[in-house]
Amino acid sequence: MLMTMIGSLHNMSRSLGCALLLASSDGNMMALSFIVGELVLYFTYKIARRDLWYWPRLEGPIAIIISFLGRAVIKILADFGGCLHAR
Repeated sequence: MLMTMIGSLHNMSRSLGCALLLASSDGNMMALSFIVGELVLYFTYKIARRDLWYWPRLEGPIAIIISFLGRAVIKILADFGGCLHAR
């Protein structure tokens, strides 16, 4: 029960924070820069740990595109949607 409450509070604080950023005077750019900055840090961490590629080991540019898109979608869904399975 404690983990559910912590996860719910985390999602609520992220959503409220982004809503407050959007409501500010230059909100669109601030919210977008916050989300993009967080994704850049996330991808930097994944690349540094050599954990970016997914298990169907594709090669070439398609592997990079699929890995970045898949990781970005899962991260955004887990952060804002409350998908506990992706954490």
